[in-house]
Amino acid sequence: MRFNRARASMAWVRVSALAPIEMLVTDMQGHQGTAHQSLRTIATGLMPQITATDYHVTSLLIPTFLNYTLRYPNTRGKLALQLAAERGDICTVNALADLGLPSLITEGHHIGYICPTLTPTAITTLLSNKYFPVDTHVTLDRTPLYIAARDNPTAVRCLLEYGGDVNAATYPAQETPLMQASKYDEPHVIRILLADEETDANERDLYGRAPPYFAARRGCVNATAALLEHRGLMWNSGLPILVAAPFIALLSRLHVGGANWRWPGCCQQDMML
Repeated sequence: MRFNRARASMAWVRVSALAPIEMLVTDMQGHQGTAHQSLRTIATGLMPQITATDYHVTSLLIPTFLNYTLRYPNTRGKLALQLAAERGDICTVNALADLGLPSLITEGHHIGYICPTLTPTAITTLLSNKYFPVDTHVTLDRTPLYIAARDNPTAVRCLLEYGGDVNAATYPAQETPLMQASKYDEPHVIRILLADEETDANERDLYGRAPPYFAARRGCVNATAALLEHRGLMWNSGLPILVAAPFIALLSRLHVGGANWRWPGCCQQDMML
């Protein structure tokens, strides 16, 4: 193939103009090989008129692409990692990680920050690289599992399969993924967590509150029902008297005990305070 200097020059201007990184990653097809070959494919994606066999042009584009992602790590660099992860492109994720991109991104080692949707494909792709540990902590010590426990049972199951710490607590609140799921009325997540033998169902937060507190406080009937299924849960702990009344109301709605349920050490009138 004859090298076309005019076409290459125009392509170079296009790269220098910082075309959207979406084009860089979206135009990629599943490719395999070394990190250098991966980047060559990405660079070639900028110029559909020039085939991958034109190594003269692609060799020039590679340094520009690298500089582009490293220059804007928290925006375009992060997006490049996210899109590659969501596509399951392990080769590109490895190439970008080898550049040191995660260390330049704020919270860049946290897969929940890189891919907020936490799809199984993204989780698997990122965790295949040593730069993305499953239990990395983000702001307030929230792990990917804690974040997923809010509304993503599929991600919770996937993270547990990769060895995610089911009892990892936030700081300073000391809230666990089970408390998070109870707070947001996620019965499916609660059942997945409680099915793990490592889960401490009676763990308390900084203020001595156990999972039942969070469900009762917000009137989460579904979460309460899921918690009731676990025989190892100690209902007489971590549930302050101030929320005993709404908790009894929840039990009544679930036809469990109802008004006959009593809080140990106090009378029914005390619970209504």
